Amino acid sequence: MTAIAWNLFGIADMVNAVMLGALTGGGGGGIVFPLVLIPTYAVPRALMIHSYSLVGLLRNSSHQSAPAASLHYGVETART
Repeated sequence: MTAIAWNLFGIADMVNAVMLGALTGGGGGGIVFPLVLIPTYAVPRALMIHSYSLVGLLRNSSHQSAPAASLHYGVETART
């Protein structure tokens, strides 16, 4: 549950950073080459990583209760 909250916080933080950058004009000093890689490469990549992690965590948390219930499958018939 903590990892899911952390991923949601990370996505919200990046959306907030993009919105603030768009509203303020990106700092006004002009973007030089190395700094242009942050909004064009790093932010979308981080969003994809957070999204994939969140999807994996949600899949594991939804399937986590099913194997625990099936651990004792057939034990009653084996004892009789």
